Amino acid sequence: MSQINEVVMAVIPGTTAEDRLLVVHRQMLGASKIELRQQTWGEGIGWFTQNTMPLAPQQVAQLRATFGGAAPQCASTCRAAGNSTHQLRIHAESA
Repeated sequence: MSQINEVVMAVIPGTTAEDRLLVVHRQMLGASKIELRQQTWGEGIGWFTQNTMPLAPQQVAQLRATFGGAAPQCASTCRAAGNSTHQLRIHAESA
C-alpha cells in the first residue's frame, strides 16, 4: 500500500466566511506536487473540497515569478485602501 503525505501550506480566506482556498503539498510514491483546493463550509459536514487543481512544477515557478514582483505593490495598495489583511485576487479570462 502506498503512503500519501499531505501538508497544508496555506489557508487563504475566500470572499465569504463559507469558502476558502488551500495550498497543499502532496507526496506519493516519491513524487511531489502542489495542489490548490477550493473548499466550502457545509453545516453538519464541515469543510469539503469543491475543486482540486494540481499544479505542474513550471506553473508553480511562474506563479512565484508573477506574485514575487507584484507582492510589494499589492501590499502597499492594500494599505492605501485601508485593508488590514492582504488579499490578492486573481482574475482568469475564459477562452
